[in-house]
Amino acid sequence: WVTDGTPAGTLLLKDIYPGKMSSNVTGPAVHNGVLYFGADDGTTGTELWRSDGTVAGTYQVKDIWPGVSSGYPDFMKSMGGLLYFSANDGVNGAELWRSDGTTAGTYLVKDIYVGISSSWPAYLREVSGALYFSASTAAAGADLFKSDGTAAGTVLLKDIQAGASGSYPYNLVSMSGLLYFIATDGGSNTELWRSDGTGAGTYMAADIFAGAMGSYPSELTVVGTTLFFRAEHASNETELWSFDGTSASLVKEIYTGPGGSYPQGLREMGGYLYFTAFENPTGRELWK
Repeated sequence: WVTDGTPAGTLLLKDIYPGKMSSNVTGPAVHNGVLYFGADDGTTGTELWRSDGTVAGTYQVKDIWPGVSSGYPDFMKSMGGLLYFSANDGVNGAELWRSDGTTAGTYLVKDIYVGISSSWPAYLREVSGALYFSASTAAAGADLFKSDGTAAGTVLLKDIQAGASGSYPYNLVSMSGLLYFIATDGGSNTELWRSDGTGAGTYMAADIFAGAMGSYPSELTVVGTTLFFRAEHASNETELWSFDGTSASLVKEIYTGPGGSYPQGLREMGGYLYFTAFENPTGRELWK
């Protein structure tokens, strides 16, 4: 569908799966002014599509898993004139792919988990011209990878939790030229991490809940040069925290006493952070 913000200007752009069946559009991302997404046309399964906002300009880019099976393109990210995403071709499993918007220019970057097993690339994020994401291997489990868009340049950046257990990095964001994310190292459990793109420069940014418990940060949201997130702490339970690039600090104990305010829906707008939080006796309301 497309809309100009008015009822009259809101209309069906294209019936991708003709008839009453749904194409189930997923994972949309804008790349070079064109919308890319996954969709099912009823013949080739869920594959990579593109649209320039016209009927003629809305079409399938490539049937990644040929036939009725689905390639399921997901986690799309634009970087350096190319679109990167996760997809399954039925031979290599779900792996890292790239596309220039053409059929011939859409292909596998690297079979990270060699063979039909999947590495499941996820949470793709561009920082300073490099692509970061979570992917799995038999040796390291799910850990942090980095790519320059080539097979040789797609590498495990760091085995954060040594061995096959995996650190499961997620919620990747960019701030001040650095990558911030959440990961588990097996010692301090799940905490806030950072990376400058090198193995040595990838380390825990803050051990908020010191010891083996972990603060389980979530909803990392950048406002200027400050990173906000929800985290659990021994004294304040689950509240709003911030990180200024050097240290983490509790923004405010909104719900005094045990329990926590559980901030949710963190969003940046106009240089401010907006979220909902629970406070006694007003309940869950909008905060700034």
